[in-house]
Amino acid sequence: MPEARRVPRRRRSADEARLQILEAAQQRLAASGPEGLRLQEIAADVGVSHPAILHHFGSREGLLEALASHTAERLNREIAARLETGEPALREILAMTRDTLASQGQARLLAWLALSGRLASESPEILRGLVDVAHRRRVQHRAEAGGVAPEREDTIHAILLVALSLFADALIGDLLRASLGHTSASGEDAFRDWLAALLESHLAG
Repeated sequence: MPEARRVPRRRRSADEARLQILEAAQQRLAASGPEGLRLQEIAADVGVSHPAILHHFGSREGLLEALASHTAERLNREIAARLETGEPALREILAMTRDTLASQGQARLLAWLALSGRLASESPEILRGLVDVAHRRRVQHRAEAGGVAPEREDTIHAILLVALSLFADALIGDLLRASLGHTSASGEDAFRDWLAALLESHLAG
């Protein structure tokens, strides 16, 4: 677990303080998981008091809920921006998502929140926005090719399949691969490439 770094306190806006607290919590999450987060350590990292964190988030659980929403919204914006501005490689998007879920600890956090009954009620809106962008591009491509527009439900299922696969992979992917004899890092890359190819083929079909 990283040691708490005592940062000198300074005046900052409420939004700035909230963002810095979330960023510090993210670093702690990646290193220690949700069970290892301590408000006193995060406060020392940012240079605020423990009560200041409670003022912004209400409780430790409130901070974790806000962190999950903040990270998911940021990832959604990044993916949507790539889809809007060009033809990003799906492998690149899946790798970015997998890094957020696994390396940054978000899958463990989401699992903890879900099992605790603490997932925010607005969570479904995050995937819905991504579906909107992906489906709009599918409709555009089909129209340009003179084809029939795909059903939105089909796009929803495709996005849901990938989201569930990446979430489970971040939690128990290594264990399941090991049970099948795939113990090297190449096994993870091979699965992600296969998933990307499957999605590309389906969305283009």
